[in-house]
Amino acid sequence: MTIWDNVADERRRLADELEGFTETQWSTPSLCDGWTVKATAAHLTTTFHTSMPKFMLKVITSGGFNRANAKIAVAEASQRSTSDIVDELRANAEHRFTPPGLGPEAPLLDVVVHGRDIGRPLGLSWTLPPEVAEQVLGFLMTKKAKVVHPKGGIADLRFEATDIDWSGGDGAVVSGPAEALLMAVSGRPAALDDLSGDGLQEFTSRF
Repeated sequence: MTIWDNVADERRRLADELEGFTETQWSTPSLCDGWTVKATAAHLTTTFHTSMPKFMLKVITSGGFNRANAKIAVAEASQRSTSDIVDELRANAEHRFTPPGLGPEAPLLDVVVHGRDIGRPLGLSWTLPPEVAEQVLGFLMTKKAKVVHPKGGIADLRFEATDIDWSGGDGAVVSGPAEALLMAVSGRPAALDDLSGDGLQEFTSRF
């Protein structure tokens, strides 16, 4: 399977999961600060209907990339139904937009991490296909992914998955399940409790 196949599969899998959510689940805060589960799901559909010029204008008027994403996600969550969000995510599972300068690893990272931003607070378990976990973790080790790293970055640390055959980086070891590693390296401190190793203290200090 190609990376694009995995992007499509993960979007469909998440749409199927979202479809069964209660109103309480939709309104639960996700791991994205200030975003509900609904806003996080709505964010994953933004690129399907928002042109790059329109988005860049929002970045300028909002004072930055993250603020623009937050404003758009919260606004769309307030204006759209949950069924519309689910339907759009499923209908556009094979959509091939990528941010400028990035490849399909970027939308794969987006749907995987935000899927867990939604699933973790709701107590929903999820076993990533090893191939998908390896693709996301490999991308997170590159300079292109530094925008999502904790402020101190991942320099001088080695990350080792305990449930799949994957490792990356050099230095003191931080180990744990692939899902927890990719969430932590993506800047989610909620995943730190699932990690261990002689590099964990240093890694934790970077949050």
